[in-house]
Amino acid sequence: MSTYWLKFQTKTDATFGRGDGVASLIDAEVQHDRYGLLFLGGRSLKGLLEEECASILFALKHQYTYLFCWNDVPGNDTEKFLDFLKQNCAVAWLEDVDIKKSADDKTISISKDDNLAEITINEAEEKVALKISGIITYNLKVETENGKLNIYQNKDCKFNRAARHLFGSPGSTDSDKAILHISDARLPADLRKAVASQVDKEDGLNTLHPEQVLNSLTAIRRQTAINKYGAPKKKSLRAMRVILRKTPFEAELTFNQDPSYMDLPLLAACIKAFRRAGTGRNRGRGELVARLCNETGADVTDEYFAVFKDQVME
Repeated sequence: MSTYWLKFQTKTDATFGRGDGVASLIDAEVQHDRYGLLFLGGRSLKGLLEEECASILFALKHQYTYLFCWNDVPGNDTEKFLDFLKQNCAVAWLEDVDIKKSADDKTISISKDDNLAEITINEAEEKVALKISGIITYNLKVETENGKLNIYQNKDCKFNRAARHLFGSPGSTDSDKAILHISDARLPADLRKAVASQVDKEDGLNTLHPEQVLNSLTAIRRQTAINKYGAPKKKSLRAMRVILRKTPFEAELTFNQDPSYMDLPLLAACIKAFRRAGTGRNRGRGELVARLCNETGADVTDEYFAVFKDQVME
C-alpha cells in the first residue's frame, strides 16, 4: 500500500461549507470538528480533483499523437504497434506473437496460443477499431500522408486508464473501482494534537474552548444584494464564516495497490490544476495552491508533472 499527501494552503478567504448555518449568527457555517478545527471532507476533495481530471482529459481529447504506420505492420513499425498494445491495453502476452495481415489489407491479427487481438481499418470513416477477445477497446484515427496510412490516438487515451484507477467509473465493480482513497483535508497533525490536548484537559482547567479555536481560524463576512439604483435589497443581508487566508491543510492519499505508470503523473497534473475550493470559489473565494508530497513529506509535484508533460508533448 502506497501513501502520498495532498498539501494546500488557502491564498484567499475560503468557506468549506457544511450546508447549514447558526441561528441568528451566520447563514453559512464551515466544516469543523468538536475541537473547532477546520476540515474539507474527503468526498468533496475527491470530487474537486475529479473535476480537474475531467477538464484535462477533455482538452487532450482533441489532440492526437502518432502511433504507427498501417503499411509498416508487420514491418518497420511492428515494435511501435506492440508497444501501444502493452502501454494502453494492458495486453501481457505480446512476446513471440504471430502477426498477420488479411488479404484485403484491412485487418491485422495478433495471436499467441489461445489469445487473439484484431485491429481493423475503415478508410472511408478514417477510423481503426481494436478488438481484444471480441470486445472493441479503442477507436483510433487514420490519416493518409505521402501515400501511407498513419494511425493516431487521442492524447486523452493515454490517461483514461489512469483516471479510472484514480477515481473509478460510474457503476464500477470490485475489479475496476478506484485504487485511490482520499482522507479529509485537515490542519497539520502537530497543531491538531496540541489543540486537542488543551481542549481535553482532564483536570477541568481547559485553557482552550472549541469556540475560541474556531474563531481564531476564521472570520465572519457579510454581504448583501443591491438593486439597480445601488441600494441594498430588503432581506438580502447574508453572513458567512470564512477560513482565513494562509491556512494550511493536508489530506492523506492512500493507494490500495501500486499505482500504474501514468497514475501519479496524472494525479500531479490534477493537483496543479486544483486552485479553488469551497463556496463562492467562482467568485474570488477559496483560492489555494496545492502540492503532491510523498510519504516523507517531500514535494514531488514537479517530478511527476514532468512525466505527464512529456507524454502530452510527444
